[in-house]
Amino acid sequence: MALARRVKPLLAVSILVFGGVVLFSVCCRLQARPEGPAQAARGAGRRGRSRHATEGALAEREAVLQRLDHLEEVVYTQLNGLAKPIGLVEGPGGLGQGGMAATLRDNSQETEGKFEEYGYNAQLSDRISLDRTIPDYRPQKCRQMTYSAHLPQISVVFIFVNEALSVILRSVHSVVNRTPSRLLKEVILVDDNSDNVELKLNLDQYVSKRYPGLVKIVRNSRREGLIRARLQGWKVATAPVVGFFDAHVEFSTGWAEPALSRIREDRRRIVLPAIDNIKYDTFEVQQYASAAHGYNWGLWCMYIIPPQDWLDRGDEAAPIRTPAMIGCSFVVDREYFGDIGLLDPGMEVYGGENIELGMRVWQCGGSMEVLPCSRVAHIERTKKPYNNDIDYYAKRNALRAAEVWMDGFKSHVYMAWNIPMSNPGVDFGDVSERLALRQRLKCHSFKWYLDNVYPEMRTYNDTLTYGEVRNSKASGYCLDQGAEDDDRAILYPCHGMSSQLVRYSAEGVLQLGPLGSTAFLPDSKCLVDDGRGRTPALRKCEDVARPAQRLWDFTQETLGQMCARSCLGAPRAPVLSGGSQERLRGRAVAVAGGANELGGPQEAVLGASTLRPACMGRTCLEKDGEHTGHELGGPWVWARALDVWGTRGPAEGGPIVSRGTGRCLEVEMSKDANFGLRLVVQRSADPPQLAAVPGRIS
Repeated sequence: MALARRVKPLLAVSILVFGGVVLFSVCCRLQARPEGPAQAARGAGRRGRSRHATEGALAEREAVLQRLDHLEEVVYTQLNGLAKPIGLVEGPGGLGQGGMAATLRDNSQETEGKFEEYGYNAQLSDRISLDRTIPDYRPQKCRQMTYSAHLPQISVVFIFVNEALSVILRSVHSVVNRTPSRLLKEVILVDDNSDNVELKLNLDQYVSKRYPGLVKIVRNSRREGLIRARLQGWKVATAPVVGFFDAHVEFSTGWAEPALSRIREDRRRIVLPAIDNIKYDTFEVQQYASAAHGYNWGLWCMYIIPPQDWLDRGDEAAPIRTPAMIGCSFVVDREYFGDIGLLDPGMEVYGGENIELGMRVWQCGGSMEVLPCSRVAHIERTKKPYNNDIDYYAKRNALRAAEVWMDGFKSHVYMAWNIPMSNPGVDFGDVSERLALRQRLKCHSFKWYLDNVYPEMRTYNDTLTYGEVRNSKASGYCLDQGAEDDDRAILYPCHGMSSQLVRYSAEGVLQLGPLGSTAFLPDSKCLVDDGRGRTPALRKCEDVARPAQRLWDFTQETLGQMCARSCLGAPRAPVLSGGSQERLRGRAVAVAGGANELGGPQEAVLGASTLRPACMGRTCLEKDGEHTGHELGGPWVWARALDVWGTRGPAEGGPIVSRGTGRCLEVEMSKDANFGLRLVVQRSADPPQLAAVPGRIS
């Protein structure tokens, strides 16, 4: 192939010289000679006869010029590839060379339209060479490494749907230019039923002429989604190793050898090239710091700090153990991938499959690692091709993974998505085959995985209840964490998203907002009453000066139960629901010293203070030994929507009382607050009743 690349320019130059000689000869033949007076007289009679001959010569000249135009196109094609006919650029130099930022002078509607369509500056991409170079961001040690001469070959699979043609072809050029030909067996393009017409004939003709026999195109007859499109590529691949990549990447020098070497050493490894960034607006290639790939309890992937043993080693070139993968690029032994169950074909579109694969590989005897010596630059698009209902698919796939691989910790996934475990409203399909796969592979438990692979992950096993929390007089509004840079809880129209996730722990802590992920990142904040004002605060739990300021009593009981304890002054036993009750069965629960202590491996401490009449706001009456009272309701009455074991919210409600101050969390009208509602804490024998606000308060 290298010889052919050297011969083509020589052939093109020869054709150009030959064409120039032909043109020169034609021009000489047609050039008119100077005529004297006598010659002019004699020639006057012959002009009529020669007119037709001259016209014939001109026609011949025009034909030659047309042939030369064709030859010029042939020459350009030989020198610059097949890009010009489709408006693209090949060869070295030009905009964006070396991964530098590039810009266009024109800011036309076409440029903006393409940006909106693709999620990156496609107009600029069309003017950057398909063969541009990018920086070598490998650690210095990587450049001195040598590898076996007997590495396995690789099939590279690109998945695309409605991608810009120049971006796809730059991915292809990049992998061909920077992979030794003896290692690259084939490139497979999987078109997931694109609508873009230039991805049909133009793409077919280009790759068939530019890379005959090397690049294959597989076209799905219907849109399958990223997950199943990758499975299509795996079926077509013939090399012993397969690499899966998004079709908007560029490969760094020497990316293939370290990946293939690690798999040759252990076929049960899945290796991930380190990811650098291609800016979506300027196509500048930026280095990303070395990182592992983790996730939160919603199973959304993210970069995390490498494990401590890697940091202690002090070797930037060493592989990084990773709990999961970002998903835009991974390399795997083809047969091993089949042995462990590929990607879950029951998942839809994309989202969660990358996390599920990480959990499965580790739990079932394999491993996953990031290679700083193997690098791929990736465009982080502002718009995804499967935007419609992507949150639903991510949720569905996350629940499917949780049911198969996460054992009792699956409750954390339901909690992160703020949905009940029973009747979650999401059909994640039949998982029996995946459960059978887990049994057949004799996989470890999820607790083993957390202990040995992802010890940085926070757990929330002390959760009693979770979900939305609504006030009885503003039932369409939920407790909300508000703006992330603000330290005040607010009331906001209920929407079911994670900013309205309220978690109530066995200790009595109320936390608002998304669940935390690793110990390196902030957890959701605690609701705090420090007694200094009427507004409850949100603070980092570990920053609260006095622990009692972050503790609350929150029960939901019948009116009779509440009245009985209020009127009789009886100690309030903890009210547990769902799975929390399971922990109490067969154990004596004693109320002493203001706390209940439960034995067992994980001790839970529950508040047992008496119900404070100040939060009741109505009179309890006794009739025939039964306690009655006004209809339960008021600005101090709150109800949760879900609990940790999936029971939907009860009809009853109750107060939320600060253990530190004895004040109740209430709602009051305020013109200055969002939606006219303000959260306050106050102690009052007769709390003010909340006036109705049309369309807002029930």
